[in-house]
Amino acid sequence: MLGTTRSARGLPTLCVLLALLLTTNCSVPRGNGGASGASGSAEPENDSPFPTLKNTGPRMPVAQLIRSEAVRFESSDQVIEGLDVRSRIIILHDHVTVRDVRVTFDATQPLIHGVQVAQKEDGACPAGVVFDHIEVVGDTRVLLDSSKAVYAECPFTLSNSSIHGVGSGVRITGGATIVRNYISANHSIPGSGSHRAGIGLNGGSGNVVTKNTIDCSGTGCSGAMVMYGDFAQVRDLLIEGNLFNTTWSYCTYAGSLESMNYPRSKDVRYLSNFFGRNYSANCGQYGPVYGRDDSASGFVWKDNVWADTGEQIP
Repeated sequence: MLGTTRSARGLPTLCVLLALLLTTNCSVPRGNGGASGASGSAEPENDSPFPTLKNTGPRMPVAQLIRSEAVRFESSDQVIEGLDVRSRIIILHDHVTVRDVRVTFDATQPLIHGVQVAQKEDGACPAGVVFDHIEVVGDTRVLLDSSKAVYAECPFTLSNSSIHGVGSGVRITGGATIVRNYISANHSIPGSGSHRAGIGLNGGSGNVVTKNTIDCSGTGCSGAMVMYGDFAQVRDLLIEGNLFNTTWSYCTYAGSLESMNYPRSKDVRYLSNFFGRNYSANCGQYGPVYGRDDSASGFVWKDNVWADTGEQIP
């Protein structure tokens, strides 16, 4: 299958992007541990009901993907599929879909992200951005552990995808839908001082995070999913049916921390999540959750359980 871009309205055009003009031999071996064989994958067992490396990511072998340099979307209504991208993808326009694509993330400088949804020149956010069945894997021979695999200032949807061998997995702001993904932030560099997470939020609203495997392992993990009110209030979030694990601190930070500029969350709902003990008897070293304020407006904590026993976490 050839890698193509096409109009989202269905008018096919081959090799529209410069990236496709730079393709080379597409025969590339696939490895589950990162481009340089990163270890420490927290993949659940094969019979797990949660997302794993085996049931997420591109729906075709890497050997069938077309190799590409970095891709930058400069027009709306585009679909990209069937590519093996080296470095990164940047999206600045509306109605862009990326599917069945692999990105080997190799940032050697700060503030470079593997997949990025950025504001347009006029400050508006792109609309209708979708990532489905993609893989972002870090080249851990060169990758900084402070870099984020997926970073978005704007709304987007990420589904059925695998992210692994990276320092931090997904950084969201507002309007993100993250559903049924395998996210393993398992790349750390001793002494780097990086603060890492599977999914992170520094303030924002309108996000949905459901049915994901979310893991952060190695040094510098703040947690599997962390939410801090640094730049805006943490509000209107649904966190449901996820599996959390981490080697550090707490498995999740729930958005109400007195040390932040916006210390209290609003309308944050944790429903039917599973807290694992892959690394610690308490999920995190100190416990399953921090920054939980049951008195915060609209906060709900219901049916969250230990993954191994099904026992409720009060």
